[in-house]
Amino acid sequence: PYSSSEYSGRAINYPLYEKPVHFRAKVQEFSGGGFEVVISSVNLQRHADRASMHVPRGPRTERKGDQESIEKARRRAKRSVRLKVKEMGADHLITFTTRATISRDELKAAWGRFTDNVSYHMKRKFEYVCVCEPHPTNPDHLHLHAAIRGRLSSREMVLFRRCWYIALGATGKEKGAAAPGGFNIRHIRVKGGAHRRMDKIASYISKYITKEDCAGFNKKRYWASKINLKEARAYWLKAVSIKEAVTEFCREFDFVPADMKQDFFQARNIDLAWMRCVPDPGGIWSHVPF
Repeated sequence: PYSSSEYSGRAINYPLYEKPVHFRAKVQEFSGGGFEVVISSVNLQRHADRASMHVPRGPRTERKGDQESIEKARRRAKRSVRLKVKEMGADHLITFTTRATISRDELKAAWGRFTDNVSYHMKRKFEYVCVCEPHPTNPDHLHLHAAIRGRLSSREMVLFRRCWYIALGATGKEKGAAAPGGFNIRHIRVKGGAHRRMDKIASYISKYITKEDCAGFNKKRYWASKINLKEARAYWLKAVSIKEAVTEFCREFDFVPADMKQDFFQARNIDLAWMRCVPDPGGIWSHVPF
């Protein structure tokens, strides 16, 4: 029913919710099988209030001391890196280093030259997710961690090393102390099959996002090739608490995480729960089971 106190000063078509907070389950599916679910509380009334404020948007400006915004940006970047790594099916990690201390912009330019050169010689698009990390003992010295898919042959490893040297301004034939940088590739071995390996790599490479920020204002914290991540699907729940929301989702969609230690997490101080489905090594999930 209409209430003058509630609708005072609002347009007739202005949305007004009985409950300000609702619970939403957001499902992210991956092309190689499996999915992740994030259940969180959403203040729909606050979103409606903001949408009703017709204020023109201006250019982004840096706000000094806004640590909360910085942390939110880091969390968004970390989640994006993790999802992209899992979507591309990464199974190897490469570390790129430089002998000289160069700036982040110079390192980014060198990485761009490297990826272009590699794609040209391999006759296909080079897929990667790359993050920049300061050296633990010398923060001014930066190096790169890149997640890739597929095993490199000995010929391809020589090509990668040569292209990296050329990207740093050398001829590509340097050896030993004359080399302008380094190149190291690792194959991650874990129990549970390829999907557990992807989870391991995704967690490993995304952790650098939340370390000391070396990106600066209005600059991306990672670099990635074009990876077509499927659009997430949202389901609104009737629950009024996070525990009820998790129970409702699992009941309605007949879903239970396989490993409660690895595949389920519930935050303590906020209304947030995270679950994932890792396909069985002997079978393949073709679709989300709901």
